[in-house]
Amino acid sequence: MLPSIGSDLEMGRKKHQNVQFVFQLISGTPGLIDAPLLLGRPTLEKLHVQLDFRSASMKLLKPEIDASMVTNDAGQLLVNILDFKQKVDQQKHDQPSAGANDQESRVGDKMSQSSNKRKKITLKQKECRCLLAQMKSAEDTKQSQFQVAEPFSPPRFSLEVEKHAGKGLAFDIKQGWDLLNPKTQEQVDRLLDKARPELLVVCPTCAYSGGWENLNQYYRTPLERAQLIRRNRARLRFCVEQIHKQVQRGGEFMLEHPWPSSIWNYPELRSLKRKYGVFRVDMCAFGLTCPDTQLPIQKATGLMVSESKVPESRIFGSRVPVPRSP
Repeated sequence: MLPSIGSDLEMGRKKHQNVQFVFQLISGTPGLIDAPLLLGRPTLEKLHVQLDFRSASMKLLKPEIDASMVTNDAGQLLVNILDFKQKVDQQKHDQPSAGANDQESRVGDKMSQSSNKRKKITLKQKECRCLLAQMKSAEDTKQSQFQVAEPFSPPRFSLEVEKHAGKGLAFDIKQGWDLLNPKTQEQVDRLLDKARPELLVVCPTCAYSGGWENLNQYYRTPLERAQLIRRNRARLRFCVEQIHKQVQRGGEFMLEHPWPSSIWNYPELRSLKRKYGVFRVDMCAFGLTCPDTQLPIQKATGLMVSESKVPESRIFGSRVPVPRSP
């Protein structure tokens, strides 16, 4: 287990830092967990924790145990409690041989008395809930049957996954899945719960959420515009619902939509934007060109991802300015 010294408020946002540790505390069940356990101040005080930032070390418990601290990508201080080394007082081994047996017996009695009086350390309810949620998330990930699922999209990621002997799901109107139909939504919801995909790629229809629609809307009647907005909101609500369920299952998600799209300002996405943020990529950096002139097309795209390292990766971070197609 890796306790993390830091603010509990960062627990939700920093839980995907790809820090793996072995957990065997509750029910004695070992498992692989993808996040550090954040300990609050009351727990640290019970453990008699002393921090030394100059030497990057920590002391805790009595008798004292020394442990070195490391810093993860999120800036949190981590301690690997599976690698503790108990401090041994070497002076006791330098005593003269006379009466050594009596001294060892007295030391043994003191150690047994101190162990009997050792104070029981318990986690706070919030820490227990966090730990149990991490265990459930890791267990759910192991039960995943599909690598990717794509609502509102024909098979794209699924085709790439199948090239590597994986499995994917796609739910699009072209495959007969009308996701504006409540019965179809219930059916897809059950399929996703059963499949437990590792990655959920959400790409709702963008035809009426910006771009040319900013001009076309002036040629529509108020009733037509209201109907299009209602359908867009219905699609987005289903997407947001599936994103929350995907996170609860312990999987990752990616939401893709044009950068100028109006959905980024909808209230349905407000909480997700606060937690995960949205970053921009230009499709010309990935080879998007005009079919006629072969000139690069910018196509600014917004991405929301659950994996915090994706926006900082070299793939999205390095772009070379190129001529744009008008």
